[in-house]
Amino acid sequence: MTLCRFISQCQRTAAHSSPGGGKQHNSSKAVIENLRSMSRRTCLSFAPALLVLLVVGAAHVQGFSLGSIIGDALGGTLKRVADNAHKSDTLELFEHTCEYTVYPYFKKWEIYYKANVFCPGWVPYRGQYDDSRSSSKSQLIATQDLVRQLVAGGQITEQDAKVWLDQKV
Repeated sequence: MTLCRFISQCQRTAAHSSPGGGKQHNSSKAVIENLRSMSRRTCLSFAPALLVLLVVGAAHVQGFSLGSIIGDALGGTLKRVADNAHKSDTLELFEHTCEYTVYPYFKKWEIYYKANVFCPGWVPYRGQYDDSRSSSKSQLIATQDLVRQLVAGGQITEQDAKVWLDQKV
């Protein structure tokens, strides 16, 4: 029995049990009218909560939960972040072993990637890039940034750098 039906049943019972053999006094009429008015407001205010309870309750019985909805909705995004989280590796750059790191971050509810490229033991420069939606693009632009710094610092020639700088992003 729903709450609305229960209140309606209480109203009917109160109306039938009024003093005077079915005739209602003015005060009992007012009480019953207040009960009716209150029951409508109560039913209307409880309706959304009851609807949520019924949907979630029925769905939970079928093996459905709010966590699974959120997990499914965010699952692809979170999986992508987890798979690409903090990639570190080495690369060969002008006969020197350099290291790079790429890691994701959120910007305006979207995933972007930051990348750093550096060559420990060779130069103090560090190539950086942090505004790409692609991890590989972020790594390439950070490497190109390091190569530009190497040219500016006189470590390599522009001709040598051309191989890296001409790569399309």
